[in-house]
Amino acid sequence: MLSYIIVNIKNQGSGDYIYNREYAKILYELNRVEKAKEVELDEKNKRINEIPVSVKEWIDSELAKNTKKPLTSLDTSDFFNDSSARVVGYIKGYNGNQALDFTTGMFYPVNIFESNYFSTIVNIYPDGRFEANLPLSHPVFSKIFINNKWIPFYLEPEQTLAMVIDSEGLYSKKPRKNRFKNTLFLGNLAQVNYDLINYNFEDFNYNNNDKKTQEFSYDAYKKYRQQQLQYNLENYHTYVSKRQISSKAAKILKNTILVDNAVYLFNFLQHHPTDVLLEPLNKIYKPNAKDDFYTFLNTIPWNDQSLLLTDQFSSFINRFEYLDRLEISLVKTFSSDDEYLAQLTKKWQKKDSITKKTFNIDISGFINNTAKIRDVKNTINSGFVKNEQKGIEYWNSIKTTLNTVLNKKALQIINQYYTQKEQGVEIPNTKAGAILKKIIAPYKGKTIFLKIWANNGIHMFESQLKNTINPINKKYKNEVAFVYLTEENKYLTDWYVVFVKEHNLTNSYRISEDEMNQLRQLFKSANRNFTVFINKEEKIMDNDFQLNNYNIQTELEKTTAKK
Repeated sequence: MLSYIIVNIKNQGSGDYIYNREYAKILYELNRVEKAKEVELDEKNKRINEIPVSVKEWIDSELAKNTKKPLTSLDTSDFFNDSSARVVGYIKGYNGNQALDFTTGMFYPVNIFESNYFSTIVNIYPDGRFEANLPLSHPVFSKIFINNKWIPFYLEPEQTLAMVIDSEGLYSKKPRKNRFKNTLFLGNLAQVNYDLINYNFEDFNYNNNDKKTQEFSYDAYKKYRQQQLQYNLENYHTYVSKRQISSKAAKILKNTILVDNAVYLFNFLQHHPTDVLLEPLNKIYKPNAKDDFYTFLNTIPWNDQSLLLTDQFSSFINRFEYLDRLEISLVKTFSSDDEYLAQLTKKWQKKDSITKKTFNIDISGFINNTAKIRDVKNTINSGFVKNEQKGIEYWNSIKTTLNTVLNKKALQIINQYYTQKEQGVEIPNTKAGAILKKIIAPYKGKTIFLKIWANNGIHMFESQLKNTINPINKKYKNEVAFVYLTEENKYLTDWYVVFVKEHNLTNSYRISEDEMNQLRQLFKSANRNFTVFINKEEKIMDNDFQLNNYNIQTELEKTTAKK
């Protein structure tokens, strides 16, 4: 029976690697672990021998530079480490035509504490080699994007990971989870990567979830997700026991299952037909769920820092922050900024009380206090916190943790915000700096608001033009320059020309995808729509400036006061 199955696999496969991979999979199912690992090792060695000699020597030399041992566990106090990591690799079959082919990839790590993504370029060379230094603050199970395809990987600070990718996957139309199953990993973290990439996750499907939202009652959907969770956990336990995978991979896989399940349930709460429509224009609903619907929250390990590695954690914490059951209304008017912060503190005290009493969640845990750090960042960014000391006082008034890492992270965010706000950042002498300097050169001596925009944020852009940019431009045209920057898109050229003309965007530029990637890395942003504030001395004062009349007036008044 076993030989019959293997023959069929080989006939269906597209090469020896697919055959050997499936053969190993069957051996694991039969609990022949040693034989399965022998097959995998043999296949790995064959693939290593296919790498060009010069590329293999380069990869070996890069891996040899990595002398630090990887983490023994994801529960360690060394989990957080603000250091860079290296990814090096080779695209097998890359044609090397730098004029026509992709020349860069991108890495978009999420800074969960500041509620944003940032960008790091992956450089691709004509011979198919690629490399990148990735700024990390903790381990990641993330993705590199090349040619609009994502390649999953696991990496830790101060570690180097090598990857060999078949170019076929970069052009493939296969389901995305199957495109890079044959990636070759090398280095200290290779086995953890294989343990993760060989697992078949439940596809996270927003559309399917939206359909069920319309068809299921709260109780029916909760029961459906409970059954799906049990099924996924059974598959997980089978995979862990048969494969004998690393403890790090096992923790990431289980947490992913738990967080994905919670996000499905959170999303179900958002648009259920029985909910009360509060704001028709914005489609904001008041969920009609009873408290026992939220029991899924108790499946989450609320004090587990390794939750940061799960793909849907940013969605999970966002849904938790805006959970209707935890919404506490503020007094609409306040006489001072201090009064406003006092209201926010009382709001958190009430939310903590509900979180603890109703949902039986540890409010001193990692997730709850991470949400508070994110709130501190949003609050100081709103302009209502006058200085660094006030920001620290607000954090101390709402935190419910003795975790030194979280406390350090909060204070670091507050300090960095006010340091840049007061001192700014010099434009560096780099490729990205040269691109930026060329764009802003015609506006020397003016306060510059660099509006980076894309067609997916056009409605917000038009609103900003009407309500903020045009009135400010008219009043301060000799002091201020609004500069508009977007990415070239051959499919939108005609539309772009019309849009620029209709809205009189006189200071408008289009740059290549590679150039935009350079600027996104400089501004530490993965957003397609954001504003950068550059002062008259050509210092970057804010790389995520909130473009509104109040903030612009405030900055212009500061400039006037300095004269």
